Amino acid sequence: MSGLIREDDLEQIKDRVNIIDIISEQVMLKKAGRAYKGLCPFHQEKTPSFSVDTSKQLWHCFGCGEGGDVISFVMKVDGLDFTEAVESLARRVGYAVHYTKTKSNNLGIKQKIYEINAAAAGYFSKVLFSPMGRETRDYLKSRGFGREIAETMWLGFAPDTWDGLKNYLLKKNFLEAEILKAGLTSQGSNGKSFDRFRGRLIFPIKDIQGRVVAFGARSLNGDNPKYLNSPETPVYRKGSVLYGLNLAKTAISSQSAAIIVEGYTDLLALKMSGIDNAVATCGTAFTLDHFKFISRFTDDIIFVFDGDAAGIAAAERGLELVSQIRLPGDNTLKKLLNSYKIGVKVLVLPEELDPAEYVAKNGVENFRLLITNAKQFTDFYLERIMIKYDINDDNQRQKAIAESLAFIKLLASAVAQEKYLKRIAEMADVSLETLQIDFKHVVSDKRHTVKAKPNQPLSKIFRNATSVAEREMLKLILQIPGKGAFLKELEPTDWQNQDNKQLFAVLKSKLVGKGKLNVQNIVHELDGNQKNLVVSLIMEPILVEDKERYFLSIFFKIKELSLERQIKVLIKELSVADMKKQKVLEKKILELQSKRREMRDQVV
Repeated sequence: MSGLIREDDLEQIKDRVNIIDIISEQVMLKKAGRAYKGLCPFHQEKTPSFSVDTSKQLWHCFGCGEGGDVISFVMKVDGLDFTEAVESLARRVGYAVHYTKTKSNNLGIKQKIYEINAAAAGYFSKVLFSPMGRETRDYLKSRGFGREIAETMWLGFAPDTWDGLKNYLLKKNFLEAEILKAGLTSQGSNGKSFDRFRGRLIFPIKDIQGRVVAFGARSLNGDNPKYLNSPETPVYRKGSVLYGLNLAKTAISSQSAAIIVEGYTDLLALKMSGIDNAVATCGTAFTLDHFKFISRFTDDIIFVFDGDAAGIAAAERGLELVSQIRLPGDNTLKKLLNSYKIGVKVLVLPEELDPAEYVAKNGVENFRLLITNAKQFTDFYLERIMIKYDINDDNQRQKAIAESLAFIKLLASAVAQEKYLKRIAEMADVSLETLQIDFKHVVSDKRHTVKAKPNQPLSKIFRNATSVAEREMLKLILQIPGKGAFLKELEPTDWQNQDNKQLFAVLKSKLVGKGKLNVQNIVHELDGNQKNLVVSLIMEPILVEDKERYFLSIFFKIKELSLERQIKVLIKELSVADMKKQKVLEKKILELQSKRREMRDQVV
């Protein structure tokens, strides 16, 4: 939470950071009046709708609705949480962040592990290029990997000793318990610790900020397991880190696609061949966290699997994951295939080759051609369903058809459903007409019906007068200095739209002094739709010259509409009230009507 970092630190960091410099690293910005504009890095567009206002120190995309301050941008583009984003910006400007006691202990552990890992990576690299690393260098050379790629990816070698790394780190004044906590040593039954990695080629694994968080290690002498990876630590969860993403994120965003491979050396081979938008899993299957993380940078993901039996099995496991995947907001595969607009493709390489072997044998251009022709997830998934069953057996064929139709039902597009029904008919050798009859039964089966929620824009502008007035009121309060005090004059009953009412409550709770509203601090404290709504309100222009007159007009309009709603409620009660209560209600209605006329007269 942001409360773990002092407020004055946040102000200092944001004052020292140039928001244009930060965003320009990801977006080509052009000056347009007071603002800077460019193509949004978070969704595909041809006409620039991404805007940065330097005077307000905010960014907003009028296309997808995303927005925030410089901290929000770093969080989104680098996939960081709030604290990590602030720390990243602080490092850029050389500012020391201060924490509460709750944070400092945890920070100390994490920071220490980062330092230990960095020192270990340096040690492994030094050993690789020493006489002890000659055989490992020869192995890398045999795979086509020279010194340049080894230095770029910080490759190293762990000597076949029990305590070489441990002794090195102890001399660097790290504690034995800290080295163990970092996962670089293991503890024996006698309580003594020893090096976890011995006699192995080392692949340092970095997070999105380029910090070493873990290590992958390949055996070169036949020891099992072939690959040994760091255990999970306070800075490393293997199911959420992708090898090489820190170097690939810009290429993934600019090329609007991410290539996912399984092995460290596969990634090295692709990177050496000029394919910069590839990443690898770290000795684990592709997980839901991986999917969520990579989808922040692109809408298109291409899984590349080896062409051998193990690769095909891995592809099927990956498909099972994708078919069960649940995205933010508890969305199912239907959301993935349709409204979330994530394109998933699958490529199983021919000739039982892995990516590195394929590129070495057939060249990078042929690999690029395969990537271009990778099969859509739906096509590949249906093919794998059909392969599972013996289509010549009537019972087996019926099972294949039933499973395929259940999958096709998830597609929102009727055109896509018709296309794949034809494909299923061809693969299962049945008539399209018969298949369409079965499909209607599947679709109408209430036991499997999923109610699809209509897409809602992040900041919906409501059409009725009440919501428009409320929205304008919030915009003016946020943009015009001193108008925050009017929040004290408004009540929850004055707001009809729930989103506006919730934001009103948040803003009112943030008032300090004599109604002062610190907009900059409010932005980073909000989450999701509320944050995007606030930023869009701040960034929208006020299209009138006399802002004071316009503000009062909107204020009195909201009060008038609120009184109108109260009067309608009382009139409804009047129709069912007894004689005694009717008189009370009639008096109250007359009072409200009088107030309403006063408010209407104030609307200018």
